[in-house]
Amino acid sequence: MEKQQTETLQPTPALWRTPRWYHALTLSERIATLRPENVISALEDGESRERAEKKLRQWKEQYPFDKDAYFADRLAQDAISEQELLALLAEPSEALQARSLSPEPPDWLERLARIFAGDTAAADIPFSLQDLGENQEAYSLLQPFSPLIQDGRDRLQAGVAELVREHHELPFDPQAVFALLFPNLAQQILPEVKRALVLELNVARLRDACRARRPRSVFRDTCASYGSAKTLCLFWRSIAYWPGTSWWPSTSG
Repeated sequence: MEKQQTETLQPTPALWRTPRWYHALTLSERIATLRPENVISALEDGESRERAEKKLRQWKEQYPFDKDAYFADRLAQDAISEQELLALLAEPSEALQARSLSPEPPDWLERLARIFAGDTAAADIPFSLQDLGENQEAYSLLQPFSPLIQDGRDRLQAGVAELVREHHELPFDPQAVFALLFPNLAQQILPEVKRALVLELNVARLRDACRARRPRSVFRDTCASYGSAKTLCLFWRSIAYWPGTSWWPSTSG
């Protein structure tokens, strides 16, 4: 019975193959596989092109792109034309996925799948929130991101262990390095986390079961719902966001 329940809570391989993940591709990743035929295909659909043109106008009206040649310079920085950028904005996620799968899915997506398949998939944040004092409530928002935080911590500790083997003595306490560096990571990702969770909470409040409940109760139960790997994975797919824990261990401090 327990085995069956565990399998049910794990993300399925099919979930990792859905096009929604590819919304998280960076501009550089999208440009790398863009071909002339992709541009033509993306702009064929009138409705998608109209939405893309509206978004592009909004970008060009924002400061500083509304001044001088800032927008053209920004396009030149990535060696992309305005027409190609328009195509990227209009391109459906299915088409983006199709041209991004050759020969393999993006490295970050494969890594994400490995993390959620491991023992840390439904882990708690790897420290006591009670030790954070007045920041306890804010840091509790990071629970949906705990698998990546745990993975980042493991890689950080592996790097520190390598330094210990090479130098024997270090100018810092190897056991305390994660606790010292974590606030730096939290400050960088908390703004994005808050935006994502506010959207999730608004959806929860609109459900019939939540209409008569207090916001704090909805918040608590929504955060508690991220207790399984599958639920966490679905949350990540819904926001299609990849925080910087991949580079954090090598750049913090």
